[in-house]
Amino acid sequence: VEGRTVSGPFAAILSELAGEELELLHVEPGVAAPGQVTVLGDGSVRRVAEAVGLATLDAVRFRMTIELSGLEPHEEDGWEGRLATVGSAVLRVGGQVPRCVLVTRDPTTRVRDLDVLRAILEYREPMETGEAPFGVYATVIGAGRVSVGDAVTLVD
Repeated sequence: VEGRTVSGPFAAILSELAGEELELLHVEPGVAAPGQVTVLGDGSVRRVAEAVGLATLDAVRFRMTIELSGLEPHEEDGWEGRLATVGSAVLRVGGQVPRCVLVTRDPTTRVRDLDVLRAILEYREPMETGEAPFGVYATVIGAGRVSVGDAVTLVD
C-alpha cells in the first residue's frame, strides 16, 4: 500500500508497546490496507437509537471504519467467516466488536449523554467477556480503494 511515513515519536512508542518495530503510514482517504477494520450496519444503529428512546443516533459515536446502509439490525453479525468486497478491497468478516464506555459520550462534546452500553445489553446477550457487542471486525485480505457509496458484496 502506498503512503508516506509519519514522522515523530509515535512509531517508537508504539513499537516499544508492541514489542516489535512498527512504522506508521499515512494513506490517502479510502485506501484499505491489510489489517483490521470495523464494520457497522445502519440497522444496528437504528435499533440502539430505539433502545435509548431516540428516533435517530449519529453512527459517528461508534467510530467504525466502514458504515453500511440498507441492513437489518445486527445483520452484519451473521457474516462472520465470509468474504466481502467493498470497493476494490476484499475483507474477511470476523467476530463482534466489544464496546467500551466511549460510546456513552457525545462524539462532538465528549460529554456522557446516553447509556448506550446498558441499552445494548437490555436487548442483546453480552459477549463471553461481559461486554456489549456492536458491529463486527473484518480483516483486509486484499488492499483496495473504498469510497462512499461503494457496494458491499458477500462473496461466499
